[in-house]
Amino acid sequence: MPVYMIFNETVTDPAVFESYRTHAGPLFVAAGGKHLVRGGAVTTLDGEAQHGRVVIIKGAPPAG
Repeated sequence: MPVYMIFNETVTDPAVFESYRTHAGPLFVAAGGKHLVRGGAVTTLDGEAQHGRVVIIKGAPPAG
């Protein structure tokens, strides 16, 4: 069964975030992960938005 990771992010330091993205992205892919949603405009339907960016990753099932 796959694993889904949902991140609600606010990027406060673009340089640090870019370094993280450069390193983390290939790790997710190498482990069988796939980005389903990355960034884009967020439309809040109820309440107030708390973060400016949403990322959803589908991960491969654990080995074994």
